Amino acid sequence: MVRPDYYDKFQCIADRCKHTCCAGWEIDVDGEALSRYQKMEGPLGQKLREQIVLDEEPHFKLGEGERCPFLDDRNLCEIILTCGEEQLCQICRDHPRFRNERNGGEETGVGLCCEAAAELILGKKEKTILLGEDPRENFQDPLERQVFQIRKEAIRIIQDRDLLMEERAEKLLETFSVRIPEFSLKEWTAFYLSLERMDEAWTEELEKLGKEEEREVSHRQELSNLELPLEQFFVYLLYRHLPQTQDWTDWKVQLGYAYVNYKLLRWLCLGREKKEGCSLEDCMELARLLSSEIEYSQENTDEILDLIWNANWEEEA
Repeated sequence: MVRPDYYDKFQCIADRCKHTCCAGWEIDVDGEALSRYQKMEGPLGQKLREQIVLDEEPHFKLGEGERCPFLDDRNLCEIILTCGEEQLCQICRDHPRFRNERNGGEETGVGLCCEAAAELILGKKEKTILLGEDPRENFQDPLERQVFQIRKEAIRIIQDRDLLMEERAEKLLETFSVRIPEFSLKEWTAFYLSLERMDEAWTEELEKLGKEEEREVSHRQELSNLELPLEQFFVYLLYRHLPQTQDWTDWKVQLGYAYVNYKLLRWLCLGREKKEGCSLEDCMELARLLSSEIEYSQENTDEILDLIWNANWEEEA
């Protein structure tokens, strides 16, 4: 199993979390958990059966504020408090962890929609190292072999601290001949505002960005204090998304997806820096918002992937 070197340090911060993952998301109940819940005795068993919607994909009924019915007033989980973490359904045990299957194994990590994960990843000063990779590993699938070679080189470029992050990002596009739509800042902002949005805070950030003058949020030196978190953010995106390449045209699209999300985070940080200063904590929160709204929406992700695919392959198609 391949994992980033920070993976084993992740720990849920429970009631200290300002953005609980137990609200605002549909919580699916897997078949194994459903079977346990249908047999569970006592008041909790009764409540579980009452709070599960038995659709094609069973899920918990969300209450006021789209809160899980088992999230108490202290933002703690009633299931864990009553009978332990092992009784959680699969999605609750895993979140915010993600897994990518590969021939002969899997890759796993923690997603940036979680504020504890954002602090762990973006607060890291050392270069991220992937543990469990064997350089002698023989990938049987030619596409998979190429994708992992590309990712290794892409991460090397983004971790080259002799260059500014903007220089590294542009070098990555040049090295792999990835084309990005030639939109202005206002056009990019309009595009992101056209996507599905859940959190009003995200809408506010995009609207503020749309009012910025492009020349005022493009200077390379303005974010010298955030070079490290922006590097970690880019490496996280490369690690998580490049293995999702589907065919020989798709790896450029996944590289472009990582680039435009990095660019958006940088713009958001620059906009805040210009007004009131952008701290590491601000950057972490902006990254969490971005991840929640973009990465964790398949619809939004597909819109961005389509946009980048058209920029790279439309003429050939």
